[in-house]
Order: sequence, then structure tokens, then C-alpha cells
Amino acid sequence: MGFRGSKLIGVVVLAVVGLISAAARAQVDKNALFEPATKAIEQAKADQAELLAPRLLAEAESKLQRAEKAYADNRSLKEIQKRVKEAADAARHAREVALMGKVAFKTLLPAREAAQKANASELAPNLYKEAEKLFKDAVKALQYGDLEEAKARGERAEKKYREAELVAIKAALLGNARKLRRDALETKSDKLTPVTFGKAESYLAEAETLLDKDRYAAERASSLASKAEYEYRHAIFLAGQIREAAKEPALIERGFLNYETNIARIGAELSVPLAFDQDVEEPTRKIIEAIRAIQQEDEKLQKSLAEREQTIADLRRQIKDCERQHATLEEQLRERNRELEQRRIREAKIKKIKEMFSPDEAQVLMVGDNLVIRLTGLTFPVGKAVIAPKYFGLLAKLQEAIREFPEAHITVEGHTDSQGDERTNQKLSFERANAVRQYLLANMGLPEDRVSAIGYGESRPIASNETKEGRAKNRRIDVVLTLP
Repeated sequence: MGFRGSKLIGVVVLAVVGLISAAARAQVDKNALFEPATKAIEQAKADQAELLAPRLLAEAESKLQRAEKAYADNRSLKEIQKRVKEAADAARHAREVALMGKVAFKTLLPAREAAQKANASELAPNLYKEAEKLFKDAVKALQYGDLEEAKARGERAEKKYREAELVAIKAALLGNARKLRRDALETKSDKLTPVTFGKAESYLAEAETLLDKDRYAAERASSLASKAEYEYRHAIFLAGQIREAAKEPALIERGFLNYETNIARIGAELSVPLAFDQDVEEPTRKIIEAIRAIQQEDEKLQKSLAEREQTIADLRRQIKDCERQHATLEEQLRERNRELEQRRIREAKIKKIKEMFSPDEAQVLMVGDNLVIRLTGLTFPVGKAVIAPKYFGLLAKLQEAIREFPEAHITVEGHTDSQGDERTNQKLSFERANAVRQYLLANMGLPEDRVSAIGYGESRPIASNETKEGRAKNRRIDVVLTLP
């Protein structure tokens, strides 16, 4: 084989290998192929690798980009997997360093966040820039594995962040008061109004001291700053008045007169006559007394109003209680009326049933809540349980009576006298009761579980078995309606 043949074979082999590699790569989902690296980078970022291991994270992302380029260039699956693994390993290393940094900088990181929250980059830019440089140096040492150097630089950075935070807090809370102080000094208000200016200085100094001790006592510091601002403005105003008065002495008299006029207006509103021929102490005392009297009267009125409101609230509660009681009584009354109406309807039905039967056909009795229809007119042949046709009319009336109480359960009781064998009597009494039951079921279409039969034999006599008349009474059928 010549040189051309060998070359051709090599080209074919390379093509075949390329096709095999491309086919293998096509069978692998790209997302699944790159997932180990992309997931490792995401985890590293979640653990603040961008902040604590930026160089190492950048290396991992660079390796991932090279793997993606190999994929785009149709490189072999093996080569792509190798590059993906390198990227994943680099990301995991970045994450490990970041986790180490979280421990090493456990107080530094909160200090940095606090400075950022206080807007130190704007309000204390020099200190914040210095702290940021130290922080970056600490992170750099951490990434190179010098943990001791990282901690040392971190401590210095934390100190600067704390300083920057305090300066920023003071600038935010005390900045306006400080500006007014500069204005007061420029107008020499400290010389012309030393008392007022001194009060402002005292408030500002107290706020400064408070924040030095507790930088987060913002509410109290803000209150002190507001007082300082007012006194600085007051000092500037008074200084201006004093300078004008120095130019024209008449202005001093005019100023006092204006002052007296304003106080007199207050007195007039309070109906208190005032005189200014001595000093202002007496008018001031009268105004204070008038205001206190008004306050005392207001307190009395407020107390009276509160008592009346309480009385109204108590009366409203009583009204609600009465309404609830009224509603309860009305419901009880309605329930009572329903019960009475039901009783009236029941008694009317019982009366109607009683009027259905003649004395020689049946007795209608109430035994507790049970209505007993004693069929005295229904008899059976001796020893038999067959209903003679002549009693169908009586049983028709019984059906009509039962229909008056469609919800009642029906028990047909059979009874005998004491003549003969007790067991035989019991059996015969049941057969007779059951004969009536079967008749009712057949003629009324009642469900079987609504009607039951029971034989008592001679165990429940209602008269003496010593006489013929008594024995006749004891031989009976009682139909018991259990009323709802």
C-alpha cells in the first residue's frame, strides 16, 4: 500500500472516531453533562464565594467556559467531561474557602453589613474605602491559604468598618445640627447669645456621647439632635435681633413692646388682665395660673366624660344582656308553644281514636307515653289464632286509628287467662298477636320493622282469673302505639 493509501486510511479512522464521539455526545443531555459544574458553582455562590473567594470562583467559571467551548467545538465526550470535572472541583474548592471565611470573618461580615446599612460609603467614604481595601486584602490572604494573615487583616478591616458605621450614623442623625452649629459660629451667635448657644452645644454633646456608648440609640439621639437644632436656630435669630438693636437703640424698646403686646394677647384670650409696669414675672404667673385652671377644668371634664362613657358602655352591656335574655325567653316561649300545640294535636287525635270505638269494641288508654288500644271486642275460638271475618270492621277502625300516628311503632300484645298449661298459653298468645300483626301488614302496607308481636300468656292479667268475667277480660289483644 502506498503513501496515499495510508493517508486515506488515517483520514477515515479520524472521521469514524469523530462520528462515534459525536454520536456518544448526542446521546447525553447537555444540561445533565454540565450539571456537576453548574450546580457546584451555584452552591459556591450561595455560600458567598463571590465575596469570600472571588478569584477561585472566577477560575471555576473560566474552566466551565472552556468546557462549554469544547462542547461547541464538537470535542470528544471524554475531554468535555474532564473539563466539566475540573470546573466542578474548582467551584467546590471556592466553596470550601468561602465556608472557611465565614468562620474566620464571623464578626467582620456583620460589621461590614452594618456599615453598608448605615450608608457609610456615602457618609464616611474615606473610612469605608480603607475598610474595603483591608477586607479585600484579608480575602486575598484567605484564598492563598494564609489563614492567620487573613484573620489579622480582617480584624483591622472590622475596626475600620465599625468606625465608618459610627461616623455615618452620627452624620445621618446629627448632620443637620452640625450644619446649624457652623452657621451659628459664622454669625458669631456664640458670642451674642452664649446662653442659648450653650444649650444647643449641651444637647449636641449629649447626643454625641450617647451614640459613642450606644450607636443604635437612634430615637433618643434624634430627639436630642432636634433640641440642638432648635436652640442653634434660636441663637441665630436672637443674634440677628441683637445686631439690629445695636444699630438703632429704639429697636430695643420696640422689641420689648412687641414682646409685651404678644403676652397681653395671650392674657386677653385667657380673660386675665396684665400689667407690665414692673416686670414680666407677675404677668407670667397669672397666665400660668389661668392655664393650670383650664387644665384642671379640662381634667374634670375628661374624667366626667370617661365616667359617662363608662356608664353608657355599662348600659349598652345591660341592653345586650336583656336582648339575649329576651331572645332566650322568646325561643323558650316558641318551644313551649310548639310543645303545647303538639300536645293539643296529640290529645285531639287520641280523642278522635276514642270516639272511633264503642265500649264493647275497644278501650283506649294512655299508659305513660304509650297509647294502648285494648280490643275487647276481638275474640278467638278456644285454642285458636284465626281472626273471624266478622271482626274485619273492628280491625278497619284499628287501621284508621294507627294512621293518626304514622311515626308510632306498633306492638301487638297477646294475653290469655290462667286456664290450661302456662307454656301453651304463652304460645297461643303470641300466635294470636302475630295474627293481628300479619293482618295489619297485609292491609296497611306497613314496613315489617314498624310492627312487632309479643305473647305474654297469662303473666299480665288485668282482672281476677277466679271468675268467668275476669278470665274473659284477661283474654285480650292490646295494640300499643309508642308515640313520638
